[in-house]
Amino acid sequence: MTFKVFAALGDFYHDETMCRHALDTAVKQLDQDVTVEYIHGKELITRLQEKPDLVILFKGNKINPTDPQTAIWMDEEEAFIISNYVENGGAWFAWHSGLASYEVKTYINMLRGYFQYHPEMSNIKYSADNQNEVIDPKLSFEIIDEHYFVDVVMLKIQRYSYNLNQRMVNP
Repeated sequence: MTFKVFAALGDFYHDETMCRHALDTAVKQLDQDVTVEYIHGKELITRLQEKPDLVILFKGNKINPTDPQTAIWMDEEEAFIISNYVENGGAWFAWHSGLASYEVKTYINMLRGYFQYHPEMSNIKYSADNQNEVIDPKLSFEIIDEHYFVDVVMLKIQRYSYNLNQRMVNP
């Protein structure tokens, strides 16, 4: 069974080609039959009726953030459609800028949080602690990284896990 993914990637600050390359590289690592279809913001809303297994959004809401009259692609109407998709079992991954510049209350509530800001990118060293069972604690790496600061919206939250061969599963 093919796992169907819709991905809307790239915005004013994030090159779509780079985003696609990163996602394609990650998908190739999976031991699953995954099909990724790249689509654009407004098209995403009409295509949700096809019920993809997963939607990945790596796209800020502001189409032209440097203009005095900043246009957005998602308003409350689009956010309501997205929220209904998720409430009915759809999976949504707000990747990086998919969390940024969205001041749409319905979308913020669905995500259970919203982007506040990020400091300047800086050199960060990552290393695992000794109790980590996944990453060798002797390994570490440094990378120029951009940390997002996010406010969490406190709502009643149910825990879900996700299986590629099924929809949402309540553990």
